Amino acid sequence: MVGGIEDIFTTVSAVVRTRTVAGAKPVHDICGTAFALAPGLFMTAAHVLDGAKESFSLGTRVGASPFEFRVWPVLDWELFEGADVALVKCDLPGAICRSWYPQEVDMLTTIHAFGYPFALDLHNLRLRARALKGHVVCADDAGAAELAGTPRIYELSFQSPRGLSGAPLLLPTTQGLLVGGVVVANRTTSLQLPTEEESITEQTPTSTTRTIVERHEVMHLGMAVQSKSILALPSKMLGNTIGSIFAHAMPPKRSFWSRFTGR
Repeated sequence: MVGGIEDIFTTVSAVVRTRTVAGAKPVHDICGTAFALAPGLFMTAAHVLDGAKESFSLGTRVGASPFEFRVWPVLDWELFEGADVALVKCDLPGAICRSWYPQEVDMLTTIHAFGYPFALDLHNLRLRARALKGHVVCADDAGAAELAGTPRIYELSFQSPRGLSGAPLLLPTTQGLLVGGVVVANRTTSLQLPTEEESITEQTPTSTTRTIVERHEVMHLGMAVQSKSILALPSKMLGNTIGSIFAHAMPPKRSFWSRFTGR
């Protein structure tokens, strides 16, 4: 079944930040999600990697029930802050490298996101991966205040909880799950609504001011950077664009709907 337990744990890994407190054991925080592009090379959201390289690792479950959570240190990274994505070198084994869908998809296209939002349950001493399902609400350019590189993005029908950043945006097709982008943040849109007018009379007899009382309504939607913007990014680590990693393995140029329906 697409999106089953095995799909989650072979598709994504947790981005782990280790904090050392004097006189205590190291504390591991789950701060994001990563996924494999090639053996030893992963992608996550750039803002997740907000500290020293040596404090970060990638982790996943290993073994059979009862499962064990194991981490592998991050060896190097390259940040693309204008698009809020990052390449990460790590020796975590066994991760599936999924193909990418390099074109923009339509509104209402079904999407999945696997990752580690709010993964650590310290009260019950549990670590949980989670899967979200929804659809594309809108395809748009990111504003410069959102992402400096103004890449093409999708608004998502679900929000991106803390820890989901860096998760692959997955498109279910007849050929399996294809990567259509990377979940990076939430987009907030606000609307000002004048709701009431009142007069305030000052102590001077000729001076009267009017104040408009405004109400703000806010909408929060998840936001993912589109694959076509990510694949075009030039990488110093690779000496080429990110898309060069799997240029030989890109799906043939058919419409997304034909891949979805098999026609």
